[in-house]
Amino acid sequence: MFDISVFADPRRLRREFLASSDVATQSMGSELRSEFDKLREESPDLQFSGNLWLDFLRAYRRHLSLLVAGRAAGTLLVLGAVLVSEEILDATNSLGVALWFLFLFAVSQFGQRLLNAWTSLLQSQLLVCTRTFVTLRLNTKLLKMGNLTSDEFSTGNLKTLISSDIYRVFEFLHSVFRNGVPCVLGVIFLGPVIWLYMGTPGLIAMGVGFGALPLGYLFGKYVFRKEGLIKAEEDRLATIVGEWVTNVRVLRYLGWETLMRTRVATHVRRLVVESTKQHALNLVNFGVSVSWWLMPIIALIWANDLLGHTDDLVKLFASIWMLNHITLYIRFLPGIFISYSASAACVKRLNALFEHRDVTDDLREDSEVDVSSRPARMNFRNVSFSYGDEAPVIDGLNLSIDLNRTTALIGEVGSGKSTLLKLIVAELKPTGGTIEVVFDSGERADLWHENVYRRVRTHFGYMPQEAYLSNASLAVNVALHSGFGEQDVMDAIRFAELEADIDHWDGGIAEEVGETGVNLSGGQKQRVNLARALHSGRPYLVLDDPLSAVDTTTEAALMDTLLARTTGFFLSSHRLTELVWVDRLLVLDAGRIVEDGPPAALASDETSEFAKHLAAAEASHE
Repeated sequence: MFDISVFADPRRLRREFLASSDVATQSMGSELRSEFDKLREESPDLQFSGNLWLDFLRAYRRHLSLLVAGRAAGTLLVLGAVLVSEEILDATNSLGVALWFLFLFAVSQFGQRLLNAWTSLLQSQLLVCTRTFVTLRLNTKLLKMGNLTSDEFSTGNLKTLISSDIYRVFEFLHSVFRNGVPCVLGVIFLGPVIWLYMGTPGLIAMGVGFGALPLGYLFGKYVFRKEGLIKAEEDRLATIVGEWVTNVRVLRYLGWETLMRTRVATHVRRLVVESTKQHALNLVNFGVSVSWWLMPIIALIWANDLLGHTDDLVKLFASIWMLNHITLYIRFLPGIFISYSASAACVKRLNALFEHRDVTDDLREDSEVDVSSRPARMNFRNVSFSYGDEAPVIDGLNLSIDLNRTTALIGEVGSGKSTLLKLIVAELKPTGGTIEVVFDSGERADLWHENVYRRVRTHFGYMPQEAYLSNASLAVNVALHSGFGEQDVMDAIRFAELEADIDHWDGGIAEEVGETGVNLSGGQKQRVNLARALHSGRPYLVLDDPLSAVDTTTEAALMDTLLARTTGFFLSSHRLTELVWVDRLLVLDAGRIVEDGPPAALASDETSEFAKHLAAAEASHE
């Protein structure tokens, strides 16, 4: 039984939580590895180099072949049941023969149901496997692509791609497997038999079924558009309610409660009206479906009577039975066409994303340089970088960085500080020039050789300006999914000056930080971000404005920690007080280094840009 007394001791709760989390993390990790290995066995490696449909067909040809074969066998069993039923009716004078054919009829029906169940299961497995694999590949691609600034790959478009586009693509595939394939197979195997039995009336009946497709398509498209309007209205309402919940205190202070209630009520009324219309359309759609099922059958009977083709009721009933099997799926074809129209644009966007080149696509083959030693220096030679067709953010930079020293970077907003940091950690590749890595052994190599790139990436811990915080505990946010123990997490938290904060939390490091860290202050978020970088155990840290939201006392303690816990670090900053501790200061302006030297030397020179920054900072505090 769980001991509730641990709540009286946050530190004990912390230990209890981490002890269980260690086991849980290891267990979850092994389960995930097992699931991934199973997925890898069941799912071939998809190569998204061309059309997504062709890639899908090529990768899953075995699964698709089994699915089509199963559907074909099910359709043939329908035909077999028809032929057997004819024999039953013809054998009325012989009870034994009739019972024998009745047994065969039951077997065919049972076999058909069994095949349908098997193909449905195979279809579900295929769709789940494919969707999972494509989603994993998509996420992997996004992680490799780094910064995306074009409108094509904006944050909003990427969210749509992940949450909506993939769903639409696989919704189309599901409708094809469920209804499209049986319809085609029904026409191939049963259509000739209907024509053989009924002649022209059979062709007229199937023509009526397929002839209604344009009307069904137009009506279905109208229904689809209405569903889109309802979904958009639901999204707007969810956004408004979310804003209301997030800012409820501010709204109350401003006296905007009535305004927000009116706003929400307006959208609710719109949603109710549109939903009512949708229910009416669904009723009409049901009537259309029933009519679509009956019209070919009525046409068959009417045409047969008009043309006097046959008086054989057995063949007539058999034809109706087979025609019913075909029309059962024909009425779903407009939905497949509509789904394809909606998914075609999604596939185009998916293909564009998969074909987009990322930094690792440009890695050259492994160099002959021995990279077993630690990287010690990076030499930038005429390095430039620009985002797309924009003006260069880094312009002709020549710089040598000793990784075992502490270096700071300052400059105005937009001067290229963050971009330079990303070039150092190989998050971005220069659009011009080269970056050379010098190892402790004296070996030199270009950063963008695969073995050099992998080696360098394992030595850098990176702290961006905006911290990634998940809706999980503090411990999980520090260690992420690397697996963690109590001592490792507590050390990182202590080094990041967070221990005093969590002592006031009931759950300690098991405390939830909230969505995007809503339960944390700006300074706490930065320190969690720093704790994560320290927890990585990398010898070199690259920190993008790491201490802008902390007080001066905490800042001094954190800088002491960085000096003691790292071999070297490189940071950008808007706070000049941080620069007292560094060995080297770089002043960046319009993508170029305009000053370089020890902070004390630059500060003593009244004509230096750094001295001007110091004077401006002092004046702003007076």
